[in-house]
Amino acid sequence: MVRAYLSANRLEEGVSLLAEILNRYPDDWESLIILGDLYLAAEEMEIAYHLYQQAEKIIPHNPEILRRLQLIQEESQPTSPRIESPLHPEALQRLLYRLTGQSIRLGDDLTQKAADLLQTVLHSRQPAQAVAENLDEIERLIPALIELNLKQARQEGKIELANALEGLRQNVESLNHTVQTPDPIDNQGTILLLAPENAPSQERAWVIKAALEAGGFQVTFNGVVSAESLEHTEAIVAINPYISSSLMANLALCAGAKRPIVLDLTNNAEQLPLKHPYYPILGLGTLETARAYHASLWLADVITVTTENHALALEGYGRRVEIMPDGWTEQNPMWRKKSPPRSTINLGWVGFCSEVEDLLIIRRIILRVLREFPQTRLVLVDNPEAYALFGSLPPERLLYLPATSADDFPYQLGLIDILLIPHRNIPYNQSLSERLLIHAGVKGIPWVASPLPAFREWGAGGFTASSPEEWHTYLRQLIVDADVRRQLGRAGNTQAALRESRHLATLWKALLKKLRFPLSSTEAVIPTSANLVIPGRA
Repeated sequence: MVRAYLSANRLEEGVSLLAEILNRYPDDWESLIILGDLYLAAEEMEIAYHLYQQAEKIIPHNPEILRRLQLIQEESQPTSPRIESPLHPEALQRLLYRLTGQSIRLGDDLTQKAADLLQTVLHSRQPAQAVAENLDEIERLIPALIELNLKQARQEGKIELANALEGLRQNVESLNHTVQTPDPIDNQGTILLLAPENAPSQERAWVIKAALEAGGFQVTFNGVVSAESLEHTEAIVAINPYISSSLMANLALCAGAKRPIVLDLTNNAEQLPLKHPYYPILGLGTLETARAYHASLWLADVITVTTENHALALEGYGRRVEIMPDGWTEQNPMWRKKSPPRSTINLGWVGFCSEVEDLLIIRRIILRVLREFPQTRLVLVDNPEAYALFGSLPPERLLYLPATSADDFPYQLGLIDILLIPHRNIPYNQSLSERLLIHAGVKGIPWVASPLPAFREWGAGGFTASSPEEWHTYLRQLIVDADVRRQLGRAGNTQAALRESRHLATLWKALLKKLRFPLSSTEAVIPTSANLVIPGRA
């Protein structure tokens, strides 16, 4: 039930239920982890650490808990939380504010506590000493103290004073609850980011660059590699370098200078189907490309991928493999641009990252739904073969959008009301990330998708369909019920917000810190879960 509330973006009910469960059953380790993940998402590191420690005592050596504890240890030096209990009403109020951005009304008990404290100070023989002894409590109760004075000013008709106190209350809330950019590492350094000129590599590069900059690093993107420049370079992040001879030459120079190398692979190139749109740019179709691919693996100090299945596929190379999730960056303003109003409900499919064979598995369902609901229209993004599959449709029922720059993709996505993501059950598809679901969430678009591992784990914002009947049922429901579309769109948007590049900075900082104290080169580090349990997760 807790996950259902969080998936539906009903955070207040979900947090209340978690608190009730843990008050009754303090050894419920799953609830401890979920609440810990919520505090971690709200950047309440010490409280999250405390909850993970409690869970670890109940089920020792659990890899998911140990991974979370390690992440926090690498970012801070946890101490005892300032608030006595993570279930304290004040802590829960602040948690909800940080996750939702909405003010939480102060309870009467909190206001009464503030009034009692004020009376204690006023009637003390040594007010200064009373203040000093209660500094922590006063700091926690500042909003309630302001609220108390605000109520009194209004009751006494002191309008100007009430207005001033209201402004002060809003300023305090803003200062206490603004989401902060992650602190930079102790010794800032320059990261050399290398990426070839193709859509999947460039899109990934923008997100990583923004995350590194949010973490306090200086980033040189595709800069000149020389002995002089490498003297001032802390590490190299190379995205799909094997498809470019010049990038591989630069990578060899970096390795020769003994600079740590992170090899980031956006796709499982070894299992990429021949007919896939990405095969000409990422596939291992030539002996030269295959050799460069394997050379990049051996040059790397650590390999990063976006899914656990892709990590497992690389286990045999004897290299450290870490999962660095997909994301997006607000630096592209098109993500926030609103779509023009329309009278149709547009079903959309994105073709530049999928095969026509994937779309074929739901072709009949799409045609059936278009017949049943005359207000619907099909939108196909960048795949001429897919357009041919639906050539019998009248022009007003079919919209084809040709290839465009990655910068403009958010606008194209905004022309879709329900995103269709069908995939066959083949090894390459099983290693796909939730990238399209993240993008749909940013735009608030509900989706129906095949039950790939990453899609099931993401959960928020749509439905996974395992059969033609389920595809038809879910599409009918989304077309008929606008409230369901909006509810799923909000849930997806809440979860996608946590994959904005600023929130990925912590993971990249932790990874680069590990390079200073490397594990054995033969040890593959493959987390059991690519993501934390965060708001919106089903």
